[in-house]
Amino acid sequence: MSKFDYLKVMDHGADLAHGTQENLIALEQDSNLEVFFFTILNYFANMEVVNKELLEVKFDELLLNLFTQPKYGELSSYLLQLVGDDRVGIRQIMEENYASTLKLPGYAELCNMSLSSFKREFVRVYKTAPGKWLLNRKLQLARKLLGNSHLNINEVAFRCGFESASHFIKTFKKQQDVTPTKYRASMNS
Repeated sequence: MSKFDYLKVMDHGADLAHGTQENLIALEQDSNLEVFFFTILNYFANMEVVNKELLEVKFDELLLNLFTQPKYGELSSYLLQLVGDDRVGIRQIMEENYASTLKLPGYAELCNMSLSSFKREFVRVYKTAPGKWLLNRKLQLARKLLGNSHLNINEVAFRCGFESASHFIKTFKKQQDVTPTKYRASMNS
């Protein structure tokens, strides 16, 4: 993994919540993987003793396939989390899911952490509490949507992960000192 350190910052936008039920990540049947496995099986079938260096090169080939193609983003993100790269782990999960209605235990589960470990790691990575960061990030998205779209207030609230429009309006007004409707009007004037 250290050979491909530069790949750890690649963001394929993998939806980590999609295929991870029961700790499984499904991969579609794919010609790249088929060719890889046929070539490696050929080595095993035709060698009495498998060359260690050859296996290392083939393993590097597999990892490069997984890390460089967006369709394998979910698996590569998981593998990178195993080696402790929080840039892909907690950061990616939070950026991809902040606009959901998940509660903190749900985010912890997505990160494969206990709630207390998640909170500690979150503060280490973001230097702020998860609840505060989530609220600020949702409101940042709301301001963007209010200024750059024609979505109604209910749609903005839903897209930003608020459970109801009334909760969104109350929260927005508390932080911005103005309702979402008046904020939009001031942006468009």
